[in-house]
Amino acid sequence: MRQRDGIQRTPEETGKRRAARLCLLAAAALLTVLGILNGGMQDVLTKAVWICTECIGLG
Repeated sequence: MRQRDGIQRTPEETGKRRAARLCLLAAAALLTVLGILNGGMQDVLTKAVWICTECIGLG
């Protein structure tokens, strides 16, 4: 199988790369959900509002 970068990979290598990508995607999704459940989303939103109001001179 020929890739865009010109390196020829075996199906086994391609499968390992796909599995690694799926594991990283699953970990990112899990951590995102845990952060939302932990209240992290509200903290980030509050800080963003403060930064924006300070930038335009209201804070």
